[in-house]
Amino acid sequence: MPLSVSAIPLRPEWRQFKILVWSYQTDILKDFELYQKLGIGGFHIDRGAGQQDKVRFSLEKKFPYYVDHAADKGFLFLTGQNAESVKGKSDLLIRPHSLADPQTIAALKAHLEKNITATRNGFVLAYSFDDEISLAKLISPADVDIHPLSLARFRIWLKQRYGAIEKLNQQWDSRFKHFDDVMPQGFEQIRQKIKELPMSQWNLSPWMDFRQFMDSQFSAVLSELVQYSNQLAPDIPAGFVGGQSPNTWGGYDYAKLARSVQWMEAYNIHETNEILRSFWNEERRPRMQTFFSTKNPKADSWFLWYYLLHGNQAVVAWPEGWFHPSPQPLPEAERGAYIAPYILADAAVFKEIQGKISEPFVDSKTKFMADPIGIYYSHPGIQASWAMDALLHGKTWSKLFSSTDNEHQSMGILRRSWCKLLEDSGFQYEFISYLDVMEKEPDLSRRFKVIILPKMLCISDKEARVLKKFVGQGGTLIADQFCGIFDEHGKAREKRASDKLNITLTELPSAYLEKRYSSYGEEFRTNIARILKNAGLTPRVKIYEAGKSPNMIEALFWKNESKVYLGIVKNPVRIEGLDGAETDIRLEFQEPVELKNLRTERSLGRKKVFEDRFKPYEANVYEVIGYSYTYPHF
Repeated sequence: MPLSVSAIPLRPEWRQFKILVWSYQTDILKDFELYQKLGIGGFHIDRGAGQQDKVRFSLEKKFPYYVDHAADKGFLFLTGQNAESVKGKSDLLIRPHSLADPQTIAALKAHLEKNITATRNGFVLAYSFDDEISLAKLISPADVDIHPLSLARFRIWLKQRYGAIEKLNQQWDSRFKHFDDVMPQGFEQIRQKIKELPMSQWNLSPWMDFRQFMDSQFSAVLSELVQYSNQLAPDIPAGFVGGQSPNTWGGYDYAKLARSVQWMEAYNIHETNEILRSFWNEERRPRMQTFFSTKNPKADSWFLWYYLLHGNQAVVAWPEGWFHPSPQPLPEAERGAYIAPYILADAAVFKEIQGKISEPFVDSKTKFMADPIGIYYSHPGIQASWAMDALLHGKTWSKLFSSTDNEHQSMGILRRSWCKLLEDSGFQYEFISYLDVMEKEPDLSRRFKVIILPKMLCISDKEARVLKKFVGQGGTLIADQFCGIFDEHGKAREKRASDKLNITLTELPSAYLEKRYSSYGEEFRTNIARILKNAGLTPRVKIYEAGKSPNMIEALFWKNESKVYLGIVKNPVRIEGLDGAETDIRLEFQEPVELKNLRTERSLGRKKVFEDRFKPYEANVYEVIGYSYTYPHF
């Protein structure tokens, strides 16, 4: 397993939300006045070596930056022919720049030393190794890495896991004499075996074990690079940007990645943002989003407020067209004058959201206050679910693009559906890491009253024991018909692991995202509200917009020592319903509280029901005084 790295506290200057501008079609040395006019919070240095003028500028202006491609491009993100060599292939493959090869690691560290040394004395917030890193090409299928050094480590890993070759043979249905003889199977080999079999006869182990090992190898390399970066710049967090969705491919097991880096900018595909928020809540680490302007000022305003209230400490802005009306830079005499009108329209938003209002959410001591509801994150389940999806594509599975997976991955769609269903019903949740359960066997009843097992195809004996204990202590398990078909390696069980668990079966809410405003969506909300009420849970606050509820306004509670904060923000699936005018809202609490609107600085008094105003493209932020809810911990 990869070594867990410790969090690094944000430097004192990073106490407010930051909009950090990527250096595309802009130059901080020439456009700084424009940044100031907009209230931009920082900039980007690419790599670092040879850019000491920007470091000096940062110190002179007290203007922060982050560094990307500190480990260069082409190693963690394959390029050119190296990338092409792993695309669209159905065989087991050797990864160019194998991460098991010491020469690859030495090259990565050489780039880190050169770039970090050049930039560490400035006002640097974070180091990113590279953008959209992957074992192959994003999350496109590629059965890497059978480099001899990688195979040698895989065999050691198997021996540590199984102990005896007889146990591996029993699991894999194989006949190896020694661990040194073991070869993994690629998905094409597995597909040929299972394509005509019922799921009750599937055995994905020779492939899933290899994929799980490669996830561990990927995370272990990141851990090593973080530790090396910390030696060079001890007070600056190290991580990466362009994180992909949780996936079978690319190395994207978020239970492992969350332990391996100190910050991340991950695209919020299939709820990566809420997964990291959960895994990094007790020991908070910086999370960022990429900010691509929609050219709609209200939609852009909503985006920034939404991710601030969801606990992100910054966004990386892609400034295409912001400071120049065409791809070609303006003549020197005209620089410093042009800002795109749709960006200039949000200047006040940029300034406010990077000001005092953001401090409670950026502070690493502030913790998210979820309801006692858990959503189980099982990476073996993600792998088995992908295999089910891939069978529909036949032998063309290896040609699938990352974008296809992002749009159609059944597990990802289901995960997002559960999140939106809970949020629309007035509840918040935490993801539960399968690694924490496997390693610690925690008493889940200390934190949760309800646990959802979304398409949890794979359940180990240890997980089954923990979940059975949870039910025995009064907890409610919500699952579907796929629960516990396989063990943690992907081998079909004679009897489902869920057979011994007292679970509440429910229909898969996969269509909820498309039908949330219909009678279908209302029926799902009614059903989940009934199940949660039977478990003793009702919404902590109910919000009415123009007298209507539900209205897809999300309530998010945060706590910093004795202070409790409530943010409310629209929660669309797409950019929908954000252009409306300011409207009346009503907040109904279960018990009397004192409420203060921190944006208007208006005290609303102490009571159970409050009236206020709300803009659907912004957010309301309150301090809740006298709130008695106790956040449960392990």
